[in-house]
Amino acid sequence: MARITTTQRLLPRAPAAAPRPVVFVALPGTQLLDIVGPMEAFDVANRLLLTRGRPAAYSLSIAAPAARIGSASGAQVYTTPLARVKPPH
Repeated sequence: MARITTTQRLLPRAPAAAPRPVVFVALPGTQLLDIVGPMEAFDVANRLLLTRGRPAAYSLSIAAPAARIGSASGAQVYTTPLARVKPPH
């Protein structure tokens, strides 16, 4: 007989759903930490799910008015142009 852990009782396996798209909108001159910090939080959530044998819950991307923008520090950020971002259904 398989042993059921407390975590398994609290987090029942749901059918695998497609990852939820999370789009971070960046403007020219943005601080990189304002984009990367929140992205890291979602990435950590995905990694925790993966370590538990569950699929990632979020797909992450950065969108901006152009395909490439300059940050406040001068670093270039390659993005998805806002015109190509699909609205949520």
